[in-house]
Amino acid sequence: MLAGSTLGILALVLTLATWLTRPELDGPQAGCVIAVDAQGSAGAMLTSYRQWLAKQASDCAAEDRGRLSIALVSGETRTGTVTPVTVDLRALKLTGNDVRDAANVRQKIARAVQEADRAILAAPNQHGGTDIVGMLCVAGDLLQGHTPATLVLDTDGMNNKAPYRLSAIPLDDASITTYVKQLKADGQLCDLRGTRVLMYGVGIGAGTGKLSAQRLAGIQRFWEAVVRGTGAELAVYQRNP
Repeated sequence: MLAGSTLGILALVLTLATWLTRPELDGPQAGCVIAVDAQGSAGAMLTSYRQWLAKQASDCAAEDRGRLSIALVSGETRTGTVTPVTVDLRALKLTGNDVRDAANVRQKIARAVQEADRAILAAPNQHGGTDIVGMLCVAGDLLQGHTPATLVLDTDGMNNKAPYRLSAIPLDDASITTYVKQLKADGQLCDLRGTRVLMYGVGIGAGTGKLSAQRLAGIQRFWEAVVRGTGAELAVYQRNP
């Protein structure tokens, strides 16, 4: 009898410990935006982006049960023109069974990824260039009030929307400083303070294959300066996850 009581107490303690270590559900909610560049020169990388998406979504949102949004970069990337696929993992009802709860989270993320994948495949190649910079303000709106906040950009890094066509404009330090000031003045660098930005796919693709090492280094400096101008941290800038 005592042994049974002891086991019952241990089970209760373990249950309480599990709940105490779950993400806090009445505090700030984590937010994650994954932006996929389906435009122009990055188009050849779509297969890679689609393969990366599921793990990126899980890594970004599952543990903290955050709010996940997957959005597409377009020729005019604005909050009013972008329709993200969004899932609020905190809204899922917990059963108290860790295995079942984790499976529910995975299923919810998988559905969001599938929906986003269909949108990627159906994305029209818009005229007017590739507006990666515009995604910073879209992400700012989607991540507002969320802590911690993460923005993942799957892109070759080639912003190709005038006047910031990175394949052609000067990318020395003085010019980049001028661009950042102008972007701020134009309201294109929104507040992303506290956000970690991760860029994957940079330097890969048809749009970058013929660029010089000097030009590619300048493009990286451009993004470092632009992200810094939003108050965010460019934590990762690399070819593959």
